[in-house]
Amino acid sequence: MKTTLTLLSALFLTSLLPLSAAELKLASVLADHMVLQRDKPVAVWGWADADAEVTVEFAAQKKTSKANAHGKWLVKLDPMPASDQPRDLLISSNHQSQIISHKCTDVLVGEVWLGSGQSNMAMTVAGCYHFDAEKAAAKFPLIRHYRESSGPAELPQAEGKGAWQTCTPDTVGGFSAALYFFGREIHKEVGVPVGLINTSVGGTPIESWVAAEVQSSDPETKANYDTRLGAHRKFDPAQAPALHQKPNPNRPRAFGGKGAEGMKKEITSNNGETLDETINRPSHHPKAEGKTPFRPLNPHQPTPTADSWAGGLEKENPFSAITRPLRRSSGANRRY
Repeated sequence: MKTTLTLLSALFLTSLLPLSAAELKLASVLADHMVLQRDKPVAVWGWADADAEVTVEFAAQKKTSKANAHGKWLVKLDPMPASDQPRDLLISSNHQSQIISHKCTDVLVGEVWLGSGQSNMAMTVAGCYHFDAEKAAAKFPLIRHYRESSGPAELPQAEGKGAWQTCTPDTVGGFSAALYFFGREIHKEVGVPVGLINTSVGGTPIESWVAAEVQSSDPETKANYDTRLGAHRKFDPAQAPALHQKPNPNRPRAFGGKGAEGMKKEITSNNGETLDETINRPSHHPKAEGKTPFRPLNPHQPTPTADSWAGGLEKENPFSAITRPLRRSSGANRRY
């Protein structure tokens, strides 16, 4: 089941916070080469002078709104059919007889999908099997990719950061692999422009994706939130380097260029066994009979193929089937 989102407006839940500078500005995802969701109302939003009149024009539509006291404004365009015709999105504001305008060029209308999560979604096409062949074949001008690239922050930020790119052999290497291969199939099957919005951040815990207000108020998450918040407040950046430089008996020691055999003798498990002893000792865990406690790198192991690698993951990793779903940026479910 696909979780649906209202077009683009769910990208940055706090993107309508006030800015310090008074000017005409759009949310970062509203930019050149973007794709707007077909058949649904399209949200266009940003900031301007307080009480300024803002006009949005696109595809024979002209909508007007008024910025509030904090300069925030929002306009919704009527639903539109898919279109591969590049058009301009025009935005202008009129305040105290001063007119400011902005234009987004090469705008298409089609399917818009949001891909989020950790490193599985962040992994790029450049790191995929047969990249050279995929790169050469990546000639899809109607597929567009947006990479949200804001840095970490403790508090919600007023603006996101990123840019849209058209799919070409020169750009596809930086696309999210999961999003690209998914979006390419949608494009081939449905035949309309496809916008892919990548908001993934590798290595992030689930707590970083949930609002602090929710975590601190929900009985099931409050204890964990309080513990993490306490540890965060005690963190001292000045002491961090020294702490990380201390030897850790549970971590492998330096190998000193001793080669594979030297590495195997140097590495010890937590119970003091060498790597060879650990490998050769059968496990007595009732659920892991005949398996080693961990899987070391075997320099003599054949290079896995794509099929054997995927199959091995499915068999050995119970979490491999748990992935953060792709989310469709619209308000209705659809099956393909």
